[in-house]
Order: sequence, then C-alpha cells, then structure tokens
Amino acid sequence: MDTNQRIKEEVERSLSSIDNLAQLEAPDFFFTRLEARMERELTPEFSRFAWLANLKVSVGVLGLFMVLNAATIFLLSQSDLAEANIDTFKQEYFSASDDYEYLNNY
Repeated sequence: MDTNQRIKEEVERSLSSIDNLAQLEAPDFFFTRLEARMERELTPEFSRFAWLANLKVSVGVLGLFMVLNAATIFLLSQSDLAEANIDTFKQEYFSASDDYEYLNNY
C-alpha cells in the first residue's frame, strides 16, 4: 500500500510541475505556413512528362502514331522496291548460316 501512495505522490508532483510551465506560443503565421506546407505535399508536382497522364492526349498521340504507321505500310506496299527490300531482309535476317564468328571477319 505504501508503494501505491508513493506512486500517487510522484504522479501528482509530475502533474504539478507541468502546471507551472509557461504557456508556449507559436511563432507568427505558424498556422498559415503549416497549412501551405500540407497543401504543397498533397498537390502533385508537374514533371516534364506530366501531360502524358492526360487520357485525351495519350489517346490522341496513340491515334497519330497508328495513322502514321498505316500510312507508312501503305506507301511501302505501293513501291516497286518493297518486294525486293522484303526479299533482301528475309535473306539477311533468316539466313541458314551458322556463322557465329561473323564479328571476327571485320
């Protein structure tokens, strides 16, 4: 029982020492600066490529690339060199040679 009484006295002494402390005051415009910092942390910063996050712009850019690719395929298929270029590409890319030392030839 004596220890409980001693604990209560220590608690009362601690609480009374807190009551004797002076009321702290915040610096001028503290709340305004705190509020501005919190808003700044919530709003995202715009980077160089932030415009890509816009769905309309992204769909527009994708559509432009698709039109350009379709135009390129159409124009290449109309030329007479297309068949020759495709055959040359096939021969070079799908060659049956097993020459793995091709870099040593240079």
